Amino acid sequence: MFLQKCISLNEKQTVYKNFIAFNVCFILIFASFDVIAMISSVLNQDGNLGNGSQAIVYVVQFLTGLVWPQVIIELIGFKFTLMLAQTCYLVFFIANTFPTWSTLIPGSILSGFANSLSWTTLGIYFTILSKKYSLIKNVTFMHAQTLLFGTFGSIFFLNYILGSLWIGTILKLKDLPVNSTFNYADSCGANNCPATVLPESASKPSVASVYALCATINGACVLSILIAFFFVDDLKYDENMNKIERGKFGIQKIILKFKNEFDNLYELFKQLKIWLLMPIAVFLGYELTFMWYEFHRSFVSCLKNVNFIGWVSITFGVAASLFSLISGRLVKYIGLQTTVVLMLMKSLILQVFMLSWTPNPESGVYIIFLMALSLAFTDCLATSQVRAIFGIFFPSNPSAYSAAVIFETIGLVIGSALSVYFCTQIKLYVFLGITITGIFSYIYLEIRHNFKAEDEKF
Repeated sequence: MFLQKCISLNEKQTVYKNFIAFNVCFILIFASFDVIAMISSVLNQDGNLGNGSQAIVYVVQFLTGLVWPQVIIELIGFKFTLMLAQTCYLVFFIANTFPTWSTLIPGSILSGFANSLSWTTLGIYFTILSKKYSLIKNVTFMHAQTLLFGTFGSIFFLNYILGSLWIGTILKLKDLPVNSTFNYADSCGANNCPATVLPESASKPSVASVYALCATINGACVLSILIAFFFVDDLKYDENMNKIERGKFGIQKIILKFKNEFDNLYELFKQLKIWLLMPIAVFLGYELTFMWYEFHRSFVSCLKNVNFIGWVSITFGVAASLFSLISGRLVKYIGLQTTVVLMLMKSLILQVFMLSWTPNPESGVYIIFLMALSLAFTDCLATSQVRAIFGIFFPSNPSAYSAAVIFETIGLVIGSALSVYFCTQIKLYVFLGITITGIFSYIYLEIRHNFKAEDEKF
């Protein structure tokens, strides 16, 4: 809106401007959020502060993701809902600057609320942009939807590169020799447990560098709020491109909106296809926690040090961005169904390898980077295509995005809880179960969708 007042933009340019501004906001926010997620299990080991606070984030995300995002978007619009989420993230980042349970509990609660707001807002916002783009370019909605979400996935993974550069260049840690008394084979990889004390090579970085990193994170969040304020438009349409009016805060309207959202979710959950989509959304959430916690702690930090997380994650981010660029063509030539099944099968192979691999600090470095490449392939497809699938199967029901966030959050909660109490091996076995279930449920959904015109309810 601010830019349009200064420069005359046509409808096509406005779509591009909003899409780019939204992407930049998400890059800055989640570069900061992912830095916290990547290193919290290593830096905040006392009393499980790191993993415990992340578990709170995802529990609250689940509880608030049911109807609150839809209600708040209806009341204050996309722009200010995004800014509200960004402000909640800022409080969470400040809390992690001074990590104690008294600061992290309220900060994590606000961060969980922000997660439900931001991702639901993005899903509906991009659906509206996709419909406008399809009309401008005279292409199908499905093509526009997969294009925008695929492009978002490619751009979004730049946050890993940015956050990883912060970790690798700001955190200061002495490069200590390999600990000869530490049994890496029995204590790292699949055998790593929450109670395992990491070797000296994974000791904490200097306090000054940690505060410098936190200051960078907080500054990036403030910048994202300013970008949202000046460059993101509200888009006063609903998911069916009907004009809507914002700002009426009557109590009756709020109650009615809650009722409508619960009714929409109730009707949605009566459809079999939403439950068949559930495992791949749970897979997305669980896969993220495994990458943030187990991969970074059990495979990277345990064998090397905290700084090495940054360089491995840069490899992950670059690869994920490149994979996302070709994901659109992959979907075009082999189909969305084949792409999703390929993603799940690839993840399954990596999980089996992780269970069987014997960690070695001398020869295991290149294995870690290969694992990062494999995770990048899986995560880029999951992030871009899983959310697009919900929009494709439910193009006129924004509650589907709330359902997607809820299911993804279930995976995040399960993964975070297991990270606090169980060894990596147990989490890998659960990962296998979720992935196999996702493969069969999605194949059945596509077969059913192709042969039946009407949805079955149960």
